[in-house]
Amino acid sequence: MHLRKTSVKRKNKHYTYVQIVESFRRSKDGMPTVKVLSNLGQLSELEFENLRSAFEASRTGKTVVVKESTLTKQKNDYLKPRQNLAFLDIAVLFELWQEWRLDEIMSKELFADNRKEVDPGKIIFILVAHRCTDPGSKLSTTRWFPRTSLPELLSINPVSFNNTRIHRALELIERANFQLMAKLTRLYRERKGAFATVFLDVTDTWFVGQGPSLAEMGKTKEGLLRKKIGIVLLCNEDGFPIRWDVIIGNQNDSITMTDMIESIKSVSWMKGVPLVCDRAMGKTAQIADLSSMGVFYVTALTRTEFATYTTDLPLLELIEEDLEDKQKLVEIATKKIKATPWIEIDESLFVFDFGVVKRTLPYTSKSASKNDTNYVSEAMRICHKIEQMVAEGEYDSYRAAGSALGLKKSLAYKYCRLQQLPLDIQDRIIRGEAENSTLDNLISLTKLTSSEEIIEKFEELSKIPKRKKNPMNLTNSNCEKDIELELRVVAYFNPVIFADQRIGAAKKLDKVRRFESELNSRLNSSRKFRSTESISSEVDRFLRRDGLLTAFKTIIKNVETGGRHVQQVNLELDHKDWEKRGRYHGFTVLVAHPKIDLDAQQLCQLYREKNTVEAGFRSIKSCLDIRPVHHRTDLKVKAHTSVCMLALLLERTLRKKLGSKYSSAQAALEILEPCYLNRYISGKGSLYVVTEIDKEQRTLLKHLDALHLADDDVIRDRIVSRT
Repeated sequence: MHLRKTSVKRKNKHYTYVQIVESFRRSKDGMPTVKVLSNLGQLSELEFENLRSAFEASRTGKTVVVKESTLTKQKNDYLKPRQNLAFLDIAVLFELWQEWRLDEIMSKELFADNRKEVDPGKIIFILVAHRCTDPGSKLSTTRWFPRTSLPELLSINPVSFNNTRIHRALELIERANFQLMAKLTRLYRERKGAFATVFLDVTDTWFVGQGPSLAEMGKTKEGLLRKKIGIVLLCNEDGFPIRWDVIIGNQNDSITMTDMIESIKSVSWMKGVPLVCDRAMGKTAQIADLSSMGVFYVTALTRTEFATYTTDLPLLELIEEDLEDKQKLVEIATKKIKATPWIEIDESLFVFDFGVVKRTLPYTSKSASKNDTNYVSEAMRICHKIEQMVAEGEYDSYRAAGSALGLKKSLAYKYCRLQQLPLDIQDRIIRGEAENSTLDNLISLTKLTSSEEIIEKFEELSKIPKRKKNPMNLTNSNCEKDIELELRVVAYFNPVIFADQRIGAAKKLDKVRRFESELNSRLNSSRKFRSTESISSEVDRFLRRDGLLTAFKTIIKNVETGGRHVQQVNLELDHKDWEKRGRYHGFTVLVAHPKIDLDAQQLCQLYREKNTVEAGFRSIKSCLDIRPVHHRTDLKVKAHTSVCMLALLLERTLRKKLGSKYSSAQAALEILEPCYLNRYISGKGSLYVVTEIDKEQRTLLKHLDALHLADDDVIRDRIVSRT
């Protein structure tokens, strides 16, 4: 007897059966053949081999002994991985991190004196990777980390990553913030050369709970009433973050932008580079500031300023009919604008160049606007400016930087002593909480060793009564002066925006009429009269929400209806004001430095590209999930913002590498996410195998020139097994 395998093909499928057969010769012709003694069906390869060994042993008269290792092998025929570790998306981010040499910069430059058991730079990357791949996770970073391949990629024992190290790394990244931004700027320029454009904008984020001292109650950009802070961001044309800062919650955007521009106006990489900012800088006072600082600015005027710079915008009469038919409105607006000398660039852009306009503007210098008691906060700002200038590499020493700002050696030394104060105290000084103190009193705080003593002493200094004179004159001028201003004026018109604004205005008008009707209905059914002041206040609150206070006149009168007197409200539309509001629908007027060598079309397109920084804010708000923030101190909030900016850098780099092949960097990371680093446990330790990549993942890795990340041998050489 012996075993035989039989293969059968049915419906394009192959089936293999095992049979016990016996050889014999046919009686009729003596030819050898076999007969089937038993059909054993389908058997595994191991079962077939065991049976064949048994038959062989039976023929030779030997005993079959099954070794224990064979049993173990049979039992563990299908090995299971001990862990499936998040890998490919994180590995791609780590490649980008190393490509920017951020691991080197943090390890060897920023944190060279703070390397202990775990490199703080590695902790920062963990936080950045978490922002990019799993920002919405309800798990804390410390619980997320061991479930990823980061312990292997970074050679960190999972138990060594804890909250203490996270907070220590956050403190270090905030203290090195100036140096980090300076080094990023250098890296960008090394890779691509001089910047073509820089974009500036401001957003906000809000908090769970009270938030830090910088947080103030106010309306967010989305109209929510929250405890919030502001974030100012400067990007280059690729959307890479160049500068960022965290500011108090309710600070005016124009003040915030002006402060940021002041801090960069003299750096070498800003020379001749257009700075694009939005309408927050589009009023005369802000334009005067931009001109005085010598930057090559491009900004849009607020509507209230249009007539100041040009009265030649074409008049598109109010279109009352078909306000719900957007396409028809677009067609009407396009036809009207084509009848003017404006140049059509495409169906959504018509431009007109008004050339260089000369104006005489009243201007009060920034230094002259400061009162006699705020020299302490100004000293703190100058201290930060000196620190930044040295970090930028513009000057080799604080003395040289101070001299460039017109400070004597002794005064520059005093200002720089303020750097030794805790960061939260520095922020409070800038906010004016020590204006009645003296510079020497604040410097004396640096001699104290206990943070509790510093805070206690600072609280005493903040309560000093107001002084009559400024003992140290920081300004050279306290008078207003008129300046002759030359600026480039260009306008553009978008028929689609025109239609949207007209329809939006009509909806606002309908909303007012519905409010009027509902209010009169309530007054008609009320059993008692309300005071005129109460009704007026309710109307004012409603109209104020949409900025319509000047568009309507409120008339409250008593009327008789059904034999009883009731109050009624009539909101009378000021047609002149309403027409004035619609006068500039669809129009944008740009002002720019006259030395910017761009034609009207290029200027308009340059301004429209400001969505570069706006897209950055959308990324950190959505994909990177910067809000709400849970940190409670100014330092941690600023550090958290820096982590989000580094995550934005990786996200933008990934998107730029992929081009238009994927909708977003986040979509690409989601494609990579299912590929794990599978960890098996054997007698010799851990064995790692990468999940086999699919076609889409392979294509994506090819675009990134990163196919090696799916190679088991390469990965085994790069990682360190966790303990």
